[in-house]
Amino acid sequence: MAFTLQGSLSPFGGPLLRSQIVANSIALVEMDSVTVDVGGGGAGFLLLGVPGRLVFGHVKAIVTDNGVGLLTTGVAGAAIGTYAGAYTVASDNQTVALVRGQVDISKETLYSVDPDAAIGINNAAYQYV
Repeated sequence: MAFTLQGSLSPFGGPLLRSQIVANSIALVEMDSVTVDVGGGGAGFLLLGVPGRLVFGHVKAIVTDNGVGLLTTGVAGAAIGTYAGAYTVASDNQTVALVRGQVDISKETLYSVDPDAAIGINNAAYQYV
């Protein structure tokens, strides 16, 4: 599903951003719905959102550990300047590269989406933390 930002219910209008390290070996795209790994010894790394898991937020940007924008797609051999809103995280990201997702965690932000499955069957599939 591709989420589209529609605005905010907040009178202040800004997003509430949280920077989290992305879990190993994930292909992350801006506006992806994400959750965090908190069970079984998880350390709060970002995971792609799936039905049945609480929604942490939606990715606004993918950045280095220092908060600087990326230059490539993360794929081995990708030329500088190939980044276009998607990044494939390395298998050792949690300990070495530390690429982060800047996630809008505000419950006031409004999104729209064209569902890729029937809606209304499991209303508890996507819940906010």
